[in-house]
Amino acid sequence: MQEDKSSSMVSVIAKNLKDRRQHKALCDLFDKADTTKDGTISIREYLAICEEYGVEVTPEDLKDVEAIADENGEVHKADFIIHLKQSNMIHQFETADPESDFHWKKKADLAFRLFDQNGDGFVNKKEFKWMTTNEIISKKQIDMTFKRCDLDGDGRLNYQEFRSMMFRQKKRLEDSMDKAEKDDKAAKLKKPTKKKESKPTKKTKQKSKGK
Repeated sequence: MQEDKSSSMVSVIAKNLKDRRQHKALCDLFDKADTTKDGTISIREYLAICEEYGVEVTPEDLKDVEAIADENGEVHKADFIIHLKQSNMIHQFETADPESDFHWKKKADLAFRLFDQNGDGFVNKKEFKWMTTNEIISKKQIDMTFKRCDLDGDGRLNYQEFRSMMFRQKKRLEDSMDKAEKDDKAAKLKKPTKKKESKPTKKTKQKSKGK
């Protein structure tokens, strides 16, 4: 009887931990979809994050999302999380590999479409700045990015140049993660082991007293 209670308690704890991890993952997903960082996502941003992860959006699902949007057509985080939990879409998001080249290509495709506000097939500095914030990237950084990535020097980024920029970012992230992992391993190897201090024996104590 006691074993059954213990097993039941472990199951409850495990479920709670899983629910917390899932909730955090959905919060992170929403923050990623919120490209304008205003605390809500538009239907366009919702469709973009679904496409980025290869998640199919059915007409019924689209209607459900439109129904939970506010009067401005924006979806709030709490409603977004509830919607994904109640649908089967959450499992599709969980099985997507965010580090694969396929994922990054989709990410580049969608980011280019979002940044290309006037739909002319290019991203200029004004569009680039509009889609980012001063806290994330400064004007100087934008100028440096364009100088590095604008290979034909026309002051704009075409799709190939924009995609190369995205994959350069992917490479930097991977190198940074590899370096952090190596540094962590090196730190563990260098960490000195504490020597146990030997306690004085009775004979040693007696000799000390004799002196």
